[in-house]
Amino acid sequence: MLFNSAAFPVAWVRPTKIGTSTFRIDESVGVPEPALLDRIKETAEPSVPRGYNLLESVYVYGVPAVEGLTPAEELVVLLKAAAEIEHGLMVQYLYAANATNDSEISRIILDVAIEEMGHLLTVQNVLLAMNQKPYLGRYDKANSPFSPFPFSLEPLTKSVIAKYAACERPDEQQIDAEDLPTYEAVLKDLADSSADTVPERVGLMYAKIYWLLRENDVPLENPAEEEWVDFPVEEIAALFPPGTHLSAYPIASPVLQGTRNDWYHSHASILIFTAEERKTARTAIAAISAQGEGFASEKDGHFDRFLSIYRKAQRPASITKNVPKNPWYRPLRPLAIPLGDEISDDSAIKVAQLADHIYEMVLHYIALAIHPGQTDLNIRSTLAAYAINAMLNCMRTIRLRSENLSIDGQPNGLRFSQCYTMPDGSSDISEIRKRLQLLIEQVQMLCKELINHPDINLSLASEEILTSLEQAPVRDILT
Repeated sequence: MLFNSAAFPVAWVRPTKIGTSTFRIDESVGVPEPALLDRIKETAEPSVPRGYNLLESVYVYGVPAVEGLTPAEELVVLLKAAAEIEHGLMVQYLYAANATNDSEISRIILDVAIEEMGHLLTVQNVLLAMNQKPYLGRYDKANSPFSPFPFSLEPLTKSVIAKYAACERPDEQQIDAEDLPTYEAVLKDLADSSADTVPERVGLMYAKIYWLLRENDVPLENPAEEEWVDFPVEEIAALFPPGTHLSAYPIASPVLQGTRNDWYHSHASILIFTAEERKTARTAIAAISAQGEGFASEKDGHFDRFLSIYRKAQRPASITKNVPKNPWYRPLRPLAIPLGDEISDDSAIKVAQLADHIYEMVLHYIALAIHPGQTDLNIRSTLAAYAINAMLNCMRTIRLRSENLSIDGQPNGLRFSQCYTMPDGSSDISEIRKRLQLLIEQVQMLCKELINHPDINLSLASEEILTSLEQAPVRDILT
């Protein structure tokens, strides 16, 4: 499936002997009971640094393992989980960028969201090298065991920024001294807000992916040559049977991977790696982990930027825009209605449907552009350009033109924000083409309904989206 992956039970393998104590920990959740967690920390080897870092996280949380699978099968499961995390963070950051009245904060978060898309595409490239089709699931729909925090589309507040900063934080020993007071404030804010934030799960997931991509269990003679800086090779080697690595990589030709030239669109900081062989695949995983969601660090990474806007959010002036939390609209299946704010105004519902169709259209453009069944490199590049066009010229148009639209029709009601309703879909290339064609038709139909709307902004949005679609004539490609 393109958006739904079969769930696999994930166990968290911890060292069974820590200091002088031996533990048997079989729970499948990522976090031990508080008393046991404290006991592990107290009795861990003296060489284990305290605080938020990869090695202590290995002792406290463990390393994920999907039992009963070969290393290649396990890598595919974990890569799909990584895609779910990157997609979920990207969407939440896109929403957050529109949920603040501060233009500088909005721009910074939007840049981070764009970089999360680069992470998502890089993960797709490693999946393609494993002879898989694209997978664009999202962790809220997959009920992922690696969820860094509960998925939520919400107004941007200081506490929400603290949650994002905590999720993206590196090894505490790599945080600059001048940033430590702000970091401590972030942790306090996080504790006070009772957010269920466990970013270790994501970093440990990437650490296991990296481990599976290594050739063997042996530490490098020169540790500085390890693509993941300070990776605890010996400690992780002790957790698994010898040789828990891929026997072959890549399995599929790397020619059909997405390239930075196709996707980066002048964003210099976006990381899109091809993964032609093990070393480049490990480099890719280490790099996206360092930019965000992992224990490594890079200058001006996601953590640094969220820390900078957290400082700004501490000022008295409010940064929060009057937007809904987890917006939704009817008709939805009763069980699918989330706890959130309903979009009930007829015009707002049509705009929400239009925005959701364009969101799904973007996902299908991406899937088709990187699908192994789409072998024409020129067409792949064109589809990538169409996906970028839909994001920049369609989704952004809706965001800008609907700023004064109320979700309930009341002048002082919550302002419209996109729902990002997660679709269903097949990864079969013929089904992707059919669905994409239908989505384009649905977008055109809704635009034609709105083009004579008395709200001039909605009318202009419809014209601009129709013009944008005309500039991306996809019918010839789909047939």
